Amino acid sequence: MGTGEETISFGDITPGWTYITNLDSTNYVEFGFSTGVYGMRLPAGSSMVFKMNGTSLFARANTAAVEIYVQGVND
Repeated sequence: MGTGEETISFGDITPGWTYITNLDSTNYVEFGFSTGVYGMRLPAGSSMVFKMNGTSLFARANTAAVEIYVQGVND
C-alpha cells in the first residue's frame, strides 16, 4: 500500500471484526471508514482488532509504501 489513499476490499463478505498487522518496520498506517477521514493509526510492527463501522475501510501509509495483513471476519 502506498502513501495515497487506498480502499481495502473484503470481497463478498461484510466483516464484523477486522484484524490488521502493519508489517513495516518504520512507517505507520492510518485507517478510517470515510474517504479522507482517518481515526485510527497503526504504528510500525503493530497489530489491532476492531469492529467495522460499515463495509468501507480506507487506508494510507505515512511516508513510504508498506505491507499490511488484513483479515475480516463475519459476525
